[in-house]
Amino acid sequence: MNPIFTVTYEGFAYGDNSSNLEGNLAFLTEADKYSCAGEYEVEPFGLYSTNYDITFVVAKLTILGVSIDASASSTPVPAGQPATLTASVTPAVSGVSVTFLITSVGYSESITVDTDDSGIASTTTGNLELGVYQVKATAGSGCATSIAYIPVYDDSGSFVTGGGWIMSPAGALTADPTVVGKANFGFVSKYKKGSNQVDGNTEFQFHAGGINFKSTFHEAGSLVISGKKATYRGSGTVNGQSGYKFTLVALDGHWNGGPGPDQFRIKITDGTGGVIYDNGLNAAENSDASTALGGGSIVIHEVKSNAKAKSLEVEVLAGDVADNLLKAYPNPFAERVFFDMQFVNDGHAVLEIFDMRGAKLSTLFDKSVEAGMIYRLEYAPTDVVPGILIYRLVKDGEVTNGRLIYQKQR
Repeated sequence: MNPIFTVTYEGFAYGDNSSNLEGNLAFLTEADKYSCAGEYEVEPFGLYSTNYDITFVVAKLTILGVSIDASASSTPVPAGQPATLTASVTPAVSGVSVTFLITSVGYSESITVDTDDSGIASTTTGNLELGVYQVKATAGSGCATSIAYIPVYDDSGSFVTGGGWIMSPAGALTADPTVVGKANFGFVSKYKKGSNQVDGNTEFQFHAGGINFKSTFHEAGSLVISGKKATYRGSGTVNGQSGYKFTLVALDGHWNGGPGPDQFRIKITDGTGGVIYDNGLNAAENSDASTALGGGSIVIHEVKSNAKAKSLEVEVLAGDVADNLLKAYPNPFAERVFFDMQFVNDGHAVLEIFDMRGAKLSTLFDKSVEAGMIYRLEYAPTDVVPGILIYRLVKDGEVTNGRLIYQKQR
């Protein structure tokens, strides 16, 4: 916020002072708490007198630059929980407006708060689903920005493995963007049983670029597996020297019967956050930017559980809408069935599965929906008796029912 403005007076006669003037002193300036570094005019006005001609002298308000750091917003959180967003402004001053923009596939949330006396802006998001969310913290009207990433994880047991090679593209090695060539990798990442601790090993060698990376630590809660995509992060050594961090993105192109290809990305940074290597070419860390494998494979392993059902993380796709849509396919089904939902209007939708007796087997979806978007879900029953199942969609009080024929293969 602006400081308290004051003025001095000159030119009074016969013992007069400012109390002999009429009106109310005020100030005009374009500066406010959103303003970036620079000089801004401050013009006093509002006083008048029948005895004096008043000249108002314009002053200059200098706003110093600030920097912002949102790295404290990158703490992993369990799926279905809110995340705490924190950014610090330097120099540490209160009243600086900070806007947090949280984005992922099909999700966007913006929250604006002011810094406290320590220069800290803090707030919380709504409940977040499985995925990696980008947090962009902006001070004022764009005076300074900082980006962090929040892993929202599910430690239920799925894990990822990979090994092979890619052709490292031009631009990946920041020290010499012209260097290209074959790069080898191998990794495994999984949660320790009953814990959010991530266990595993990650190695990456790019001989043409002189990089030999080995992980020493995988960050707790950072492993996020959503559909065909796995992401995790940690720290390690480059050519035997410690102090480096990494983020790895792996895509299993053959997941759920897909046609491929498998894809791999690793981003390695130094202790100051400077990028050493990134074959995603500095794209957002929660994007699918990566390189197709030249050889080898990446596999996302889904651990079967004793739960009665499981649902696939919602995949939100752009689509044109003509009427409300609910489609289940294939039907009959043997192992899993997919649902596509699309709506004319925004609102809230709940999709549930029941057996013929009316006992609920699973809630596949329970959240807000946007008009014109397609929501794709998967239902893969376990420990469910084959036969007729009922699905029910409730959208803003309107109910749609349908039947599924579950023909489990022996």
